[in-house]
Amino acid sequence: MKRSAIGLHLDVYHFWGYRIGIRSNSDEILSHFRSVYGRFYNGEELSTPKANGQAESTQACIIEAVDNIASRQELLLNDGKEFYELRCKNLYEFDPAYYGKGSVPDPIAFITYLFLKNKYRIIQRYLLFHAAAISHNGQAIVLPAPERMGKTTLSVQLVKSGFKFLSDEVACIDPKRKILKPYPRKLNLNAESCDMLNLPEWPEESLRRSGADGTEWSVDIEQIVPGSLSPECFLSHIIFLRGFGETPRLEPVSSSNALFKLFKFSFTQASRPASQLYKFASIMDGVDCYNLVCAEPERTADLIMRTMDNRETI
Repeated sequence: MKRSAIGLHLDVYHFWGYRIGIRSNSDEILSHFRSVYGRFYNGEELSTPKANGQAESTQACIIEAVDNIASRQELLLNDGKEFYELRCKNLYEFDPAYYGKGSVPDPIAFITYLFLKNKYRIIQRYLLFHAAAISHNGQAIVLPAPERMGKTTLSVQLVKSGFKFLSDEVACIDPKRKILKPYPRKLNLNAESCDMLNLPEWPEESLRRSGADGTEWSVDIEQIVPGSLSPECFLSHIIFLRGFGETPRLEPVSSSNALFKLFKFSFTQASRPASQLYKFASIMDGVDCYNLVCAEPERTADLIMRTMDNRETI
């Protein structure tokens, strides 16, 4: 493995023409990011990606993670704007003498947080939302929701039902063309999700991770349904996940109400909120918006399928 003079190795990832690097002395940290974001991995150089033979104008940033856990029980992080000195027992457990239980994520999750925060900071061309995204017959559905509202579980069930996969975490919208861009990072599935989706618990050690919330599997969507990745496609529906009930239910939402609801899920830097709302408004024309009360995954996916196929009047 090629390393610099101080023992740090740089891995570079390209997201929609923007570049972000992870520089570290830890093979475990570098391997984690290659596993989760392997489809975006671009080697060791901050070279500019090319489209149709022409260099794109891009921005780049680097997250540096120096692992001194074995010698000093510390992890040093630097994103070029802020510096962090974390006390750790290992990459998956903070030193409890310094941090209360549950007050911060585990160290590898904190590095991921910095990675995502800086990715959202440099991306200016697109609108980014905390949402899942899937497609059907060339039409994209965005599913905004807070953490632990079932975005991943519902996305996988929809893919098993015949939809195509864009993302379970970030909906990336080109506001000029009203196009959804794919974001196929690996899925994190826990035992409960696997049970609900009738999926196996994968035996490969490389896919398994034990965390504070139990065992999780990091799985590519095409390990579940081969050929299920979606190309970019037009936005047609925004469906807000609004909780759980015995029966799945869709309730129409006006475009103006949906606009303000969607703003709450934005990752895009908003130095001027009014102008951002105006930019968001451009993507709402002709888009059907709903609130969704989820129930059992198969029944919920069937309701969305029937809605997309216009077989049911809401």
